[in-house]
Amino acid sequence: MFFERAISITGLFKYYKNYKTPIHRIKEIILSSLSSQVVKYTKDDFCALENIDININKGEVVAILGKNGSGKSTLLQSICGTLTPSLGEIKVNGRIAALLELGAGFNPEFTGRENIYLNAAILGLPKKEIERSIDDIIDFSEISDYIDHPVKQYSSGMYVRLAFSIAINVDPDILIVDEALSVGDAKFQIKCLNKIKSIVASGKTVLFVSHDITSVRALCTRAIWIDKGKIVMDDDVTNATSKYLEYMYSDSKTMQNNDVVENNTKKYINHWGTHKGSIKKVELKNEYQKTSSVFELGTLMEFELEYFIPSELISVDTKVSISIKNKKGMDLIVHSANVESNSYEGKLIHTKFTLLNQLAAGEYILVVAIERSNDSEISYLEYIEGVLYFTSVTIEKRHGLFNPEVRVEFY
Repeated sequence: MFFERAISITGLFKYYKNYKTPIHRIKEIILSSLSSQVVKYTKDDFCALENIDININKGEVVAILGKNGSGKSTLLQSICGTLTPSLGEIKVNGRIAALLELGAGFNPEFTGRENIYLNAAILGLPKKEIERSIDDIIDFSEISDYIDHPVKQYSSGMYVRLAFSIAINVDPDILIVDEALSVGDAKFQIKCLNKIKSIVASGKTVLFVSHDITSVRALCTRAIWIDKGKIVMDDDVTNATSKYLEYMYSDSKTMQNNDVVENNTKKYINHWGTHKGSIKKVELKNEYQKTSSVFELGTLMEFELEYFIPSELISVDTKVSISIKNKKGMDLIVHSANVESNSYEGKLIHTKFTLLNQLAAGEYILVVAIERSNDSEISYLEYIEGVLYFTSVTIEKRHGLFNPEVRVEFY
């Protein structure tokens, strides 16, 4: 099958020169401007991106993962053309609309309306097209009362509203969103995510950067994980986000490219922890105390866990947790219980979670974990994603993710 490329990146490097003195910087700028000599880089220079090769087809929705400083924004700015690669080639097929840095491209002295014309023109829209779209842009932004005020008076949330409204209403072939939605309020975030989903449904290409893995899994089919300017993993979104979460929650944070090895014979989707092997047994039983993997809507489900925690680790911060995910890896139900009794010292601990099945018909994934958390961080003694799988069934046709019992009264 032939796929048309939206973005093709080959051998991309981005260096930032480290100059010994300001005089060295000025000298190189003058010499490079007076000659066609290629700038040479050394091991002392900072390499923000190293030998990046990526092909993205039209219609793909791709997440870019990585901790702060990993090179995500440098990559996106290079794709947009706001940064020039040191080496390599980037080919882009189609019009790009990007939300990168908050308010980037806005003139603070201009009004919101004037900045719409300015930004849309930068994106390549002729004035007639801007005029056809301007009412939609203003309506979506929900800041019509301030649209003729200078944007220097805007809050960060108003900046995001206006920037996003421009980006999604200029009919881009490629939409790039880099953490911009984290600034807006919850209502506007949902509105934006729904709009992105409609853009995805229309066959556009989307690059999405977010630390919210649930949003990433809901929107994207593929994820590219970058660390220290290198691609660590380029894979199905569930596999890539699972490995990324494992890395982020590990104590060592020393995973290298060759550490990411998929084992197709492995039972679990993901399995890690500082005390891997602490969880000894997990069973899922029905209301008759029989092991089961199929549950009727409205019947009881019992999750029985057997595990061991070293006595020195049992405290008010120690929790045992379960999570039920759908096949896309989205958390639907998460519940934790504190483990703090000294009576468990040297013994296996048994914990049972009982709940009424209110899940819509479909297949689900069980996650179990033993964790330690406080206000500043969370660490895992053990985390198993996909320890069990089960199916929820119902005779009646139902809609939605959940089907709780609802009392209805007419009065």
